[in-house]
Amino acid sequence: MRTSPVIRVRPSGGVYILLTVALGVVSVNSGNNLLYLVTALLLGYMAASGIAGRRNVMGAEVWTEMPDEIYAGRAFRVVVKVRNRRRFASLHLIEVLLRSGRGTEVREGPRAFFGLVPPGEVLARSVWMSLPRRGREAVGLELSSAYPFDFFVRWGKEPSEAEVLVFPEPLYRRGEDGSGGEDGEPRGEERGRRFSVETTDVAGIRPYRTGDPVSRIHWKVSARTGTLSTRIFEGPPPPSGRMIDLDALVAAQGVERGLSLAAGRLLESGREGVPLGMKDRGTVIPPASGWGFRLGLLKRLALYEFGRPEGDLR
Repeated sequence: MRTSPVIRVRPSGGVYILLTVALGVVSVNSGNNLLYLVTALLLGYMAASGIAGRRNVMGAEVWTEMPDEIYAGRAFRVVVKVRNRRRFASLHLIEVLLRSGRGTEVREGPRAFFGLVPPGEVLARSVWMSLPRRGREAVGLELSSAYPFDFFVRWGKEPSEAEVLVFPEPLYRRGEDGSGGEDGEPRGEERGRRFSVETTDVAGIRPYRTGDPVSRIHWKVSARTGTLSTRIFEGPPPPSGRMIDLDALVAAQGVERGLSLAAGRLLESGREGVPLGMKDRGTVIPPASGWGFRLGLLKRLALYEFGRPEGDLR
């Protein structure tokens, strides 16, 4: 942690300070050498805890690893890592708070606790958090420690904030946007295509991505490697593709709901292997498939502003 830590006094620390001051006043008025000695020990104890606590916090470096796909209102996993920059001493009782937003809209998120970080090592903890709305969001870190005694807490904010892009929350209402039946179930041809894909041979394995169905997770490989893996099937050739008329969705459902329905269709097309394109404010994006192409469309949805020209995605 490179910022200078600030001290917060716990209730027990406040009692300790008042006791030390009172004892110092009594020792001065009485002239008792023993009380002088006890007061000096209490002050030395306080000074030693301050120096040790400051060195403990200043020796920590903290950062996060975010997933590639973050959807508004949905919990996602964040990996919090702490590195001990000191060569000989360990870090103790390190707590990292994640916060999101800027200015007056800062929201506190989850906390990750590190009891002991050996010298020169990096430890990681996983926490779950969610962000309320789409668009660009700042995620900051606050590091604190009650070491060595639980009287005072030293804390500081990491100077650099990570900016993440939050996609719209996906909605799956097939009956409303014309891609399925009234009851939300796939039409006959889609049901047959899904069945044929699921019953074909496995073509390979890739790392798990957000939106992959649970039925395609390869549990044996995931247990052996420690990370989720998804099976890739050899399915029939995909159809020519579909189009999302974003203007029509926004006009019929409103901006946020229309964007959420479009995001849901993008995730469905990715799971089914169906190429998907988009009509967005006069621009026609031809249907295509692939993870990178899908992320590009999701980015357009995340940065969508009604009335702004489609080319302005800053």
